[in-house]
Amino acid sequence: MKVIKEFEDAIESKVKRPLNLTSDINALGFKFRDMVLKRFPLSVYELSNVYLYYDDKGAFFFDSDFELIEELTDSIANLKLNKKDLQNLANSRLTLYRGVTATSVTFKAKTNYCHFLLEGAAKLRLINEAYNGESINNVICDEYFGSQTETLCSLFPAYKHSSFISLKGEGILKFEKLLVTNTIKHPMHNGHSDFKLFFEFLRENIESSVPKKCKRIFIDRPNGRRGVKNKRQLQDLLDKYNFDILKLEDYSFAEQIGIFKEAEVIVGIHGAGLSNLVFSTSKTSVIEVIQHDYGLPSFWFLANFLDLDYQVVGEKRDFLTFNDGTKKFNDLDIDILALEHSILKTI
Repeated sequence: MKVIKEFEDAIESKVKRPLNLTSDINALGFKFRDMVLKRFPLSVYELSNVYLYYDDKGAFFFDSDFELIEELTDSIANLKLNKKDLQNLANSRLTLYRGVTATSVTFKAKTNYCHFLLEGAAKLRLINEAYNGESINNVICDEYFGSQTETLCSLFPAYKHSSFISLKGEGILKFEKLLVTNTIKHPMHNGHSDFKLFFEFLRENIESSVPKKCKRIFIDRPNGRRGVKNKRQLQDLLDKYNFDILKLEDYSFAEQIGIFKEAEVIVGIHGAGLSNLVFSTSKTSVIEVIQHDYGLPSFWFLANFLDLDYQVVGEKRDFLTFNDGTKKFNDLDIDILALEHSILKTI
């Protein structure tokens, strides 16, 4: 495994406490406070005659002797096959790709829009730069985001004539030459400057469309998937302050980009749709609504990374100091009074 470019040494970045909190508050296994995050270094590797096995649990790289390449694997515990199983699978179902292949897939979280946009897509730019824009024959992409991957690849010289390999189900592939980045867990946690440049590039270069101009938006989610229990109260509040309620699944990729570019105030329940904050301008204010029983600091970190004003609102109950993953899609009883106070801080 050869390093062909190192982008950034490990450095630290500051995160500010949410604007509406006057003191540190425990929430769901982490604490809202002023803090410092350590960034992990980024590198692009070139591998020869490498195997990739993938299934519904993740994906795993192996060298020519079928030895696991641990540096590029997030979820070793999920690997179901042993070395002999892999060799037998390769003998019966192997697909070989010649030439140079790049991968944009975040294997630990396939089919997740957040990881696709904030990590997987950003890798495309890093690999393009590391390879000096020279032609890359193939790009591995997730089946759910194939069209978006092709849209993004069209912006970079290296991918102008690439074929796209869509991962679906279970399989084993072999690559004559593969370009891949190290596993970085999640860029919104690390604040890599190279990723920030990529998001700025997207905002300026990718074609967007605006179905209607919405200055204040609420990102809705369906009940049973982190929806809203007290919808009538929420509707009254949003109407009072002239918010448009949007379901992002009703809009194309280009339309979502346009919506987030135009919005001045964005309110949303914790979820992948907030990844589109990367298309917002520095004048945008963000209010994230988090659950009583489950949450992550992801979009708090991302808003800091993008220099956006960020506030956080919970449910009618107090924030807790545990994170119960079994309740991650429970509907929310939003603290309407706290949300109104946050909205008034932005307008």
